[in-house]
Amino acid sequence: MQPSAQRSTADVLLPFTLLVLVLCSGFYLALLAIRRAPPAPLAHRSAPSRAPQLPLATTHSAPAPVRPSRPRTFIAGQHPTEVRVSHLLISFAGADRAPPNVTRTRPAAHAMIEALLGRLRAGEEFAGLARRFSDSPDGRVRGGDLGYVRRGMMVPEFERAAFSLQAHTLSEIVETQFGFHVIRCDDVRPLTQ
Repeated sequence: MQPSAQRSTADVLLPFTLLVLVLCSGFYLALLAIRRAPPAPLAHRSAPSRAPQLPLATTHSAPAPVRPSRPRTFIAGQHPTEVRVSHLLISFAGADRAPPNVTRTRPAAHAMIEALLGRLRAGEEFAGLARRFSDSPDGRVRGGDLGYVRRGMMVPEFERAAFSLQAHTLSEIVETQFGFHVIRCDDVRPLTQ
């Protein structure tokens, strides 16, 4: 009686053992195939963003073209710096990423930014004017504060003006493809890595 009981246990264990081996080897081969396969490109994958471009949000349905990165350039003898800036943007119809509700002409936008620059020089609060008049999304939310920026993060015209300012000073009117800006430099500090 014993041999038949052992035989029936062996008869049951052998097919079960074979089944486990087949499943494990199939799983192992599937893992190897996954590890060797190149990653599939993702439709939503884009170039890594270093920092927000002006303006920080877009209202257009078409995606903005990716601008190639610009190499950092520094004036000889100067240490690399980053500046904390705020800006006030007045857009006009036809400017890049102008909000759809902006219908003013280019001359009207220029006249408006001149008036705002005069008010700033007369002592009005920058953040309050940015919240009230700026066409930039960050103007409405953060009073125009863009935080610290480094060279190569902004469009060239904006960057030249921002990096030419000393702390706590205002720029003249700066025109970019987004419209007219007044930039305030809030701080200048050595570049942190």
